[in-house]
Amino acid sequence: MAHTRIPNSGSLPATRPNLASALLQVKARSELSTLAYRHALEAFLESGQAVTVEGFAEYIHSLCRHRAASTVNQALAAGRKAFLQAAERLGMPAKEISLIRGALADIPSVKKGPPEVAVVSPAERSERFLSSHPATAERVGLLLSLAH
Repeated sequence: MAHTRIPNSGSLPATRPNLASALLQVKARSELSTLAYRHALEAFLESGQAVTVEGFAEYIHSLCRHRAASTVNQALAAGRKAFLQAAERLGMPAKEISLIRGALADIPSVKKGPPEVAVVSPAERSERFLSSHPATAERVGLLLSLAH
C-alpha cells in the first residue's frame, strides 16, 4: 500500500488542541453517526498506530484482516471526516488540507466479496433438510410407509 507523506505542521501554536483530541471532536450528520465515528476513532487512537494519515491507513489495512467490510468502511468514513475536520479546526493551510484529502482518498474502501455457494443435488438437499428437522423426517417416513 503506497502512503502519501503529509507535511508536518510544526508551525501551529502550542495553545491549539493536539490532533488526537481534535479527531475525537468529529461531527457527523446525526448524533448516532457521530457516536459511531467517535467510537471508531477511539479504537484507532488505542491501536498504537501513529496519529497521522499514514498511521490511519495502516490501521484500516490491519482491520481488513479481521473485521467485516461494513465495520472497516465505517471506520474509514469516520477517519476521513475526522482528519479533515481536525485539520480545519487546527487552522492548517488549505494546501495542507488538500494534501490530507488526497491521502485519505487513496485509502481504498473494502468491497464485500460474493458469498460462497455450494451446489447440492436434490437428494442431498432432502437429506440435509430431513437431518436438520427430525420431526419432519418422522412425518415424512410415516407418510412414505403408509403410501407403500
